[in-house]
Amino acid sequence: MAGRRPRHADEMAGRRPRHGEDIAGRRPRHAGRSAGVSVTDLSRRLSSGGVAGDPAFAPTPGRRRARRSSGTVRRAATVLAAVVVVVATAAAGTVTALTKTVTVRVDGSSRQVTTMAGDVAGALASAGIRLAQHDAVAPAARAPIAEGSVIVLDRGRRMTLVVDGNARTLWTTGRTVAAALAQAGVQVGRHDTLAPAAQAPLTDGQRIVLDRARPLTLTIDGTEHRVWTTATTVREAMARLGRRADEYRLSADRSRPIPLTGLSVTATTLHTVTLTNGVGRPATVTTTAGTVADLLAERQITLGARDLVSPPAGTDLADGMTVRIVRRAVTTIAHTETVPQPADREILDNLLEQGTRSVVLQGHPGVALVSQTVTLTNGSVTAVGKTTRSVVTPAVAGVVHVGTAPQLEWVGNQVYTHDHTYGVNWDGLAMCESTHNPRAINANPSAGLPTYGLFQFDLPTWRSVGGTGNPIDASPAEQLLRAKMLYQKRGLSPWACAYAAH
Repeated sequence: MAGRRPRHADEMAGRRPRHGEDIAGRRPRHAGRSAGVSVTDLSRRLSSGGVAGDPAFAPTPGRRRARRSSGTVRRAATVLAAVVVVVATAAAGTVTALTKTVTVRVDGSSRQVTTMAGDVAGALASAGIRLAQHDAVAPAARAPIAEGSVIVLDRGRRMTLVVDGNARTLWTTGRTVAAALAQAGVQVGRHDTLAPAAQAPLTDGQRIVLDRARPLTLTIDGTEHRVWTTATTVREAMARLGRRADEYRLSADRSRPIPLTGLSVTATTLHTVTLTNGVGRPATVTTTAGTVADLLAERQITLGARDLVSPPAGTDLADGMTVRIVRRAVTTIAHTETVPQPADREILDNLLEQGTRSVVLQGHPGVALVSQTVTLTNGSVTAVGKTTRSVVTPAVAGVVHVGTAPQLEWVGNQVYTHDHTYGVNWDGLAMCESTHNPRAINANPSAGLPTYGLFQFDLPTWRSVGGTGNPIDASPAEQLLRAKMLYQKRGLSPWACAYAAH
């Protein structure tokens, strides 16, 4: 082959094939077949040893094969080998130019990634990293990258943030509790409590509990306590101080929320005591009073001058104590008593017919007031003092006149006295005045006024000696009695028949 002149001298001269020609200088029947092979594909195929069998490099079917000598075939093979070397070298250079090494930092951990991708998302995909919705990546996912680029990826984590009992769900790329709170715009005060701790690593689904501290001024029985507390109510705050809110009277409601700005509360210890006031039933009392005296003032109980209280008023109160009040008083008890009526006083009266009685004064019993000084203890008499008696209405004895005059004698309608009292002949006087007739009437006496009865009384004279009504309606004994009374006053002058009385 070395001595033979090539059929196509330009093959040996290194001439480039014309457009549309194959490497042997011939135009292929389908010129577009080889033109559609890219350098990259060629490189890939060369590297895999697939050129000889690749249809792109196969001879056109149906064409009459040119006769070649064995030398010609060898020359063609030599030229083709040279072309393959050139193409493979070009493809390798292209791959080398597209490949780059970048640094991918995921949650602070870095690694080197070699990739042919042109942007951040492609580089992450080359590293087997998939972006989630809440992840943060810098530069942005579609930003271009170059050799030596640094890609920072912070994974999104879901957390539950509970502030003072109020929960909410947040997403964060913070890797610690402190970073997550900072992203959420939550500041932690010096006295606040936080769990987990601020520097603890944050895991996906982490629950973070933040209790904010509040200033509380609690004055208990006069002693002031200033504290910071994360309790949200007065009751809870006192419980954390080891105090039961129900044991105190508070200036604020037990369930009142404590604001972040703080709260002042006054607490007074409650005591449960039993209180007995005099004869009243024992009562269970809940009080903030410090002493027995304070309890009495709180209950508006006033002690009398003689009242007693046990224990004494200055005693400090304690739970379960019994306070007794003994009511003592000295008073006067008064009542009335009947003073018996004295026996009637009898007076012998010779003006009255013998055997007759005349009540001159009606007697009656008297009334006395009896007073007694007593000491009462809880309403019962425990001591009796001096008793005094005073007469309110004196008792009066009756006065009765007992007649001693002789017995009157009736003869028909005439009455005879047989009486000479005071030396007067009363029968002689009666005979002259009325002829012994106790019903006699003189309607037209010379003296002027009508006269009546045994001794002929006119009505004014009858009344002057205590007579009532008309003398003729009175008994003969009364008429005699009134005549004797008139005689005691005026003698015999009232009678015209006075001469007959001698």
